[in-house]
Amino acid sequence: SISEHILDGASRALKKPNWQNRFDIDQIEHRLSRIRFLVKLTDPVDDIHGVAEDDEDDLVLATAVAANADFFLMTGDKYGSASASYGASRSSRRERFPT
Repeated sequence: SISEHILDGASRALKKPNWQNRFDIDQIEHRLSRIRFLVKLTDPVDDIHGVAEDDEDDLVLATAVAANADFFLMTGDKYGSASASYGASRSSRRERFPT
């Protein structure tokens, strides 16, 4: 499962110069279309706010919760312990990484 927000982020990232040096725009659009075809679109839950320092990370977390996914969110946030503990409560594997 993936959200429209995550697909939009992938689209923006793939259209940056680093990727355009590797693939032409038609190849990028083809890959994005293929992803859309293969995945199940999921609307993020709306009750996850302020878990991660970055709102973008909250949207990824909200998508994982909506999809009932097993996950562990790793973030480079200064205060990543809040998001790590949220993910750990649903994860079968718990590890602590230095920030």
